[in-house]
Amino acid sequence: MIRAAAACKPFLRAARSPPFLRLFRRLHPSCCPRLLGCLSVRPGLRHVAPRLSTSSASSSSTAGAVHGGDFALSFLPAGDWPGFASWELLDCRNGRVLLKNRLSGELAVADPMSRGCITLPAPPTERAVGYGLVADDGDSSAFLVVCISRDSASHELRALIASSGELSWADSAGVSCQPKFAGVRPMQANRSLYWKLEGGERMVAFSTATMKFALLDLPPFFRELSFDVMEKGEEDCNVLHLLTMTGFCIEVWAGTRDGDGGIAWRRLDKSVSFHKLVMEVFKPSRQSRQQMFKVVGVAAGVVFVRQWINLFSIDLETMKLKVLSKKDCQSTLSYPYTIAWPPSFLNPTAQESIISQGNVNWELLDCRNGRVLLKNRLSAELAVADPVSRGCITIPAAPTDSAVGYGLVADDGDSSAFLVVCISRDTASHELRALILSSGELSWADVTGVSCQPNFADVRPMQANRSLYWKLEGGERMVAFSTATMEFALLDLPPSLHELSFDVIEKGEEDCNVLHLLTMAGFCIEVWAGTGDGDGGMAWRRVDKSVRFHKLVVEVFKPSRHSYEKGLQVVGVAAGVVFVMQWNNLFSIDLETMKLKVLSKDCPSTLSYPYTIAWPPYFLNPAGQVILPRKGKGIAEPTTSASGHAGPGMLCSLLDGMPPNRASVHLTEWCVHLY
Repeated sequence: MIRAAAACKPFLRAARSPPFLRLFRRLHPSCCPRLLGCLSVRPGLRHVAPRLSTSSASSSSTAGAVHGGDFALSFLPAGDWPGFASWELLDCRNGRVLLKNRLSGELAVADPMSRGCITLPAPPTERAVGYGLVADDGDSSAFLVVCISRDSASHELRALIASSGELSWADSAGVSCQPKFAGVRPMQANRSLYWKLEGGERMVAFSTATMKFALLDLPPFFRELSFDVMEKGEEDCNVLHLLTMTGFCIEVWAGTRDGDGGIAWRRLDKSVSFHKLVMEVFKPSRQSRQQMFKVVGVAAGVVFVRQWINLFSIDLETMKLKVLSKKDCQSTLSYPYTIAWPPSFLNPTAQESIISQGNVNWELLDCRNGRVLLKNRLSAELAVADPVSRGCITIPAAPTDSAVGYGLVADDGDSSAFLVVCISRDTASHELRALILSSGELSWADVTGVSCQPNFADVRPMQANRSLYWKLEGGERMVAFSTATMEFALLDLPPSLHELSFDVIEKGEEDCNVLHLLTMAGFCIEVWAGTGDGDGGMAWRRVDKSVRFHKLVVEVFKPSRHSYEKGLQVVGVAAGVVFVMQWNNLFSIDLETMKLKVLSKDCPSTLSYPYTIAWPPYFLNPAGQVILPRKGKGIAEPTTSASGHAGPGMLCSLLDGMPPNRASVHLTEWCVHLY
């Protein structure tokens, strides 16, 4: 297949066609997709991460693929399995895993190989009884998520569908019955999902092609046996095949409709007995010898079987048995793990991978002290992430439908502690309300309000002296919220700053009662100081003005006439450095030496945040390692720069651990900017 695709462009175009790939993969189920191993998780032990079991005789290419994946799922938002066990594994298909958040109920489709993740809102039901993940054989990036719910009022099973294209739920079908699902994983074949029912006499089928339910009778002796459905190729798509193990033999059964709505079953195949081989390989005790064989699943022409604590695989073509594990497999939930084959380069749409799709789910709201605050566009859930340690904490959505501003406040004494502030507008009471969540409690509290209805400008929050500031539309005033006193204030701005961008800055403990603003007027840096005038207003005075940067900016950037007319926009101030944007140019100015550094010449329409990390480092503050644990491997240690913060090279190399945001994130010098 790959050699043919590489022969000429017409062959390559044919091999890239989704209909061709679907047909090729369905005609060759024993080799497409490619099998990597068996993914196992222990539901009763939430602190134990999933693991992939492979044969020691696996090929070098398979071993290389496995080594490159994160099968412990440590990249998931809301913590990792060892730390928080926030996620429950529901299904695994075509290199994707379907998970459910135990706290929020939202779902996620993750790719352990690329460490990408797409989150889905929780299904609109309170009685979900089954889930399934359906992969597209023609487009490896496309999928369907199916949620089966039970309606106690109408005595119906309902099917809720979410696709990778829409990421929203639709109620597609129902059937009037009240079966009880057995606690087993979903089975899949011929574009249908199957769930075994309690008692073992029947199973529920849901076709993703026709969006219809069916109740299927099983052969009588299947009640006590484990089995899996399997595909036999395109010519047998209307016949349902079941694979099970009776005694030490593999049996394949075929079922066809009998015209009366029932299923007529017949045995197609029976293998040789594996009794002698199992006894020689595992040397089971008398107690374990009495345990029946349990079929874990069938994929890519291989059946996975568990007997007592042993997990092994049998190739259905050669009948060769391979040992995968001889311990800790008694109470595990296991899924055959495959990846799409032929590889994704034959299908370019598959390269628009789960990572890039997941980027649109998160919006970056603030960035402080090495932490970034994000909001999920679908569920409104928040997350506080650490790009350096690759840690992440999810936070429930703020209990308001009219949030107008967010802020993240870091603790200078404890690098692991933070506050999240949500400012909401109450249209009924004409108030601004402040909702607070701390890292210690992770629950929202309504702390204060002020009677006013200002409109927030679409700018990032500013922070100084334990207070947050948001500029209002019109530029005449800004809202201040103090996290020390939990009080609001409306502050008038100097008339000369109404049309200018600025940031608040700190000048030291002795000036904590004075508010300082930094802006750029023309090509000069200006610092303004504001104090209360006793009547609830602010008295402003300019306290500093720098040399003019006009000549230097023109020499460095050589602006066109159109871009020259654009004023200088203050992005932010951090660690004695001001970040400034002019047209599509981003540069920094050291406030002590007045030295200008070019960061980027291609930053049109970006929202930028100065990025710093806590200093002195974490080893002086052990508590700083508690909340957002370091999970990266082989990470370079931070290096210090003249300003006493981590150097830019380390931060650039570690930004890929950041949760997905709008479209793309780049870190230049010490500044994160979004397109």
